Amino acid sequence: VLAVADAAGRPIPPAALERMKQGLRAFVEGRIARDSPLPTADLAIRKVAALDALARHGAARPEDFATFAVEPERWPTSALLDWIGVLQRVDGVPDRDARQAQALRLLRARMDLQGSALNFSTARDDALWWLMASTDANAARAVLATLGEPEWREDLPRMIRGVLGRQQRGRWDTTVANAWGVLALAKFAQAYESAPVDGHTTLALGAARAHQAWSSG
Repeated sequence: VLAVADAAGRPIPPAALERMKQGLRAFVEGRIARDSPLPTADLAIRKVAALDALARHGAARPEDFATFAVEPERWPTSALLDWIGVLQRVDGVPDRDARQAQALRLLRARMDLQGSALNFSTARDDALWWLMASTDANAARAVLATLGEPEWREDLPRMIRGVLGRQQRGRWDTTVANAWGVLALAKFAQAYESAPVDGHTTLALGAARAHQAWSSG
């Protein structure tokens, strides 16, 4: 909730925001224990997701990394994206630039843009339904994570087409994926399509002609 609200620019009431931040911090520090509903070793994945949410509100700290093993090459793509978000937002992280560059290289290595849809080589292990993670959500989040990275600028139009190509019957696979997908399209439009549409189109059928000036809507 915190991550999506931040990305969408939707404010959360201050009292509710503070309680959510306190709860996430207690979880990261181990003062609150929340076992996984499945017999799986996903504590680090859940902690980095909590840190991403905290980082979006200036409440994550470099020392928080000591509470879990930092192994981005072994994490599912959702956790890798969380880790990229943490590194982009938390100051004072030792070797932050090198760590962020490594994480972005890992993301690029996992991406498959050969077809009409954006996919990942780790897709089989990325469907963490109990954590509300899916490949559709990861595709949209990958666009958001790389929008501000200059070396990804040429890839982003293909990525956004790939995100759209993942839709089935006009929607992505989960409610969370739909939220991230809408945000990715909106942020991409702000960055790449902010100039007003100009020019005109002429349609002809036999002797009939029709003209449309795009500036007039």
